[in-house]
Amino acid sequence: MTFDNLPRLHSLADVLPGELSRSHEYAGIGGGGGSDIISASLIGHLLRGQHKEMNLLISTRTWTTGSQGKKGSKLGIKREVYNHGGTVQAQGRTVAGTFRVGEYTTAEGRDLEAIPLPFHRQIFMVLDQGESKAQISQHDQADLTVQFGAVLRQAERPIETVIIVDTGGDVFGADTNGTTTPDQDYRVQKAMGPLISEYNLVTAVVAPGVDAPTDAPRKAFDAGGVVYKPEEDEKKMLLDLLVSKYRMDGSDPNRFGKTTLALQARLRGVVGWTSLDLPTYVVDTWENPWNSFVYIRECMSDIIFMPTTELLPLIEPARRTA
Repeated sequence: MTFDNLPRLHSLADVLPGELSRSHEYAGIGGGGGSDIISASLIGHLLRGQHKEMNLLISTRTWTTGSQGKKGSKLGIKREVYNHGGTVQAQGRTVAGTFRVGEYTTAEGRDLEAIPLPFHRQIFMVLDQGESKAQISQHDQADLTVQFGAVLRQAERPIETVIIVDTGGDVFGADTNGTTTPDQDYRVQKAMGPLISEYNLVTAVVAPGVDAPTDAPRKAFDAGGVVYKPEEDEKKMLLDLLVSKYRMDGSDPNRFGKTTLALQARLRGVVGWTSLDLPTYVVDTWENPWNSFVYIRECMSDIIFMPTTELLPLIEPARRTA
């Protein structure tokens, strides 16, 4: 897999696909849960090298846990959030499923949201109710667009561009013969659509190819995407962040992500099959076991940028027929 079919973005100082003009104030949304919040932070660090600021991050997590988390956590239970800094208010009412992340905030499952706090002034968690709506009382239900809108308006300085970040490439959905698309990734992209009148909307894919469909390069091209290849000094900075600052290198069994480990391997120059340093308890288990083996492709150090509104029609889930 390669994304060299896309036009090259030579500098992050340039206008990004989906922007009408050069912006200065950004927000990053981790669109698919898990380590996407870490990838959003990485993009924020790269933007700062071009005098662009990303001080607000949002992590989107499912209402119930759906993948392996820290040791002892369970699948399929409500994601409780502990020691948070309060919920977000809109029009005098609490917006359900919105939480300000503090230094000691934790949650059910794999909680990574507090890790980037030293580098971003505002981090929030939004719980996507999509697949759990029927289980939630009407009083506690919330619309994802309303949740994102309420959180983005908490920014200390007005946001101009929102970058919705995916790690690995499953935001591209199923390949041409498939019938499904990753539900949460699509819901997040779609939920941001109505906010186009307030913000420039950009979708970014970090470490593309880890779990992207085979036709991802074509979809990226059809969406008007561009490829950015970080410079050597930027690669060193990203690797230092992941290893030294964020400890997402396998040294801490509570801080892990398959896609971020694959990204680190590529940043070190690895190409070909490798076994990622995942915690033993997520590999050696009968409950949703993870495969540690990944084929590292050259494109996994690339970053893809696309206009969100152009990508949406290409990843819409196929309609089921009776």
